[in-house]
Amino acid sequence: MTGRRTVAIVRPPGDSFVRAESRHPERERIDPQRARAQHAAYCRLLEAAGVEVIELAPDEAHPDACFTQDPAIVVEGRALLGRFGAQSRRGEEEAIAKVLEPLLLGGVAPPNPLVQLIDAVQAPGTLEGGDLLRIGRRIVVGRSRRTNDEGIEALRRFAEPLGCEVRTAEVPSWALHLQTAATGVGDGVVLGPEEVVAQPAFEGLDRVVVPDDDREAGNVVAIGRFVIAAGGHPVHRELEARGFEVHATALDEFELADGSPTCLSLLVDLM
Repeated sequence: MTGRRTVAIVRPPGDSFVRAESRHPERERIDPQRARAQHAAYCRLLEAAGVEVIELAPDEAHPDACFTQDPAIVVEGRALLGRFGAQSRRGEEEAIAKVLEPLLLGGVAPPNPLVQLIDAVQAPGTLEGGDLLRIGRRIVVGRSRRTNDEGIEALRRFAEPLGCEVRTAEVPSWALHLQTAATGVGDGVVLGPEEVVAQPAFEGLDRVVVPDDDREAGNVVAIGRFVIAAGGHPVHRELEARGFEVHATALDEFELADGSPTCLSLLVDLM
């Protein structure tokens, strides 16, 4: 078989998930067992979308390790490991790097041993994957509580030589990450509230605006025309009218930990 294949790196939450970093007022209600059941349903949807799922074992030492999107970004067969803004999450990237290396190598030696397949953000930079919104060759990076200017410059040095355009957006105070508020849906389409998607970083894109009273609707996982959403939202009917197939699933346990659909998988396109 030829062509690209998409891999999703996932990790179900451990019992330590009750100690996840969160500003949610009801975070004390987190139920790890129920979260694992929701995570399994989410993974089944990834498989239904044609994604190859690689499931890691729960990491009890890192309560937030189920949010596998955050440790890295992969562009054109190369990876950049972020550096967490949250001290409690530092170390998660090591396990992700061990999984990424054989995937990027494809089981063979690198064609050029001088090419570094995995790079990493260095202190004092911080960069978390939830702040990285990729739409085609454009990467919009959010300046947030978790991603700083030094981290953004590290991303620029990594991604621009690979043919990507890096633009910066401001993350509103109510959102943990940029992708908490807005996500890419298909080529050239972005979904999110007006205050986010109206920024110059999104200029030239087709914007589907979510209402301010339903801001959670801005976070979805799009794999081709297959969209995974956390519950049903009226604005998603507009996506369906555009030919997307929206699949709603319960992820409220992860919402208690400031999580959302995109957080739960690191999607990697491979040849």
